[in-house]
Amino acid sequence: MPNTDSTEHRLRRVWRVRDPKGQEWGPYTQEELEHWVQERRIGLDWPAQRGSGEEMTVREALHGITEAPLSAAGGASSAIAGNTIDSEVPEPDTPTPVWKVRGLDGKEWGPYTQEQLEEYVKDGRIRLEWSAQRGSGPIVWVEQAIQDSPRGALWLEEKHLRARLAQINRDLKQIERALRPEHRVGGHESLLAEKAILVQEKWQIEEALAELDKQKTYLLRPDLPRTSTGEVGIAELLQLAPGQFEELVGEIYRAQGFKVDVTPGTGDQGIDVIASKADALNPETIAIQCKNHAAPVGRPDAQKLLGASSDPQYTKAVLVATGGFSQGCQEFAKQHGHLYLYDGEWVCERINELGIEVPR
Repeated sequence: MPNTDSTEHRLRRVWRVRDPKGQEWGPYTQEELEHWVQERRIGLDWPAQRGSGEEMTVREALHGITEAPLSAAGGASSAIAGNTIDSEVPEPDTPTPVWKVRGLDGKEWGPYTQEQLEEYVKDGRIRLEWSAQRGSGPIVWVEQAIQDSPRGALWLEEKHLRARLAQINRDLKQIERALRPEHRVGGHESLLAEKAILVQEKWQIEEALAELDKQKTYLLRPDLPRTSTGEVGIAELLQLAPGQFEELVGEIYRAQGFKVDVTPGTGDQGIDVIASKADALNPETIAIQCKNHAAPVGRPDAQKLLGASSDPQYTKAVLVATGGFSQGCQEFAKQHGHLYLYDGEWVCERINELGIEVPR
């Protein structure tokens, strides 16, 4: 973009920061540094240096900043606390705030950039049913406003899909209770038919959510290839040692924005990888078990993982098996909504799409 900065503004750019990969960014002014921290594009624990001064953390550099916009509506901003990285750090350029919103009580807030509007909707400080206006344009619902960006549209679609998935899981639990012998009254054919329809819809929603995760990954990593290269197949996976396969699965989740811990080879209680993401909409902690052999994995392995992941900290359990799954294992997974099965084809697809290198 053209450089329209004044000499004075350039001279005020004094902060340089370094991301976890060692890449330096900047220089930024104090205001720009604060802005990108609040946009979650610079981490609070990143090293920062002002000119030739002493190196410190970004948190220390911004120690005087304790509040952010909308504090009257929701208290001090959480945009700095618990900071995580959303994307590559852009060139210093602050977008012009364009959106004003009005709550149900008639009180106005703003103006906000598109990114700020989406962030405040996600953390609950702005509601979807509030009205919004961009400049002198028409008044719309906030729900319509956040669809103006690809990220906002994906977030909204995911929100609706997860709400429906939660309702399906509740309905399935009610049906399971009604099918128990002690609760059964008369025929149960209609309940079984309803259960089959719900299970089918559940799988469709889970496939749609997996596709959304893929699209979100591309938004975070625009440098990634969009199509599979076909370079990695099942044969390559089967040549990996168990530890290498676990590391590879961990890299798949890491590339999608998760914090990943590969557990030690002994004493892991059936959980090989733990992937977590502190997302405002859908915080996740996933217990993952990896099986890298050609034979299909059976029901006992799924039962073992389900038991190991019964701790409330885990939001879902994932069993990754290169050789696929037996019919009994698949039926068992269908009965437990938070247990997911991913085979070798899924691993190869993710590796090729995300450009992950496989150990040779």
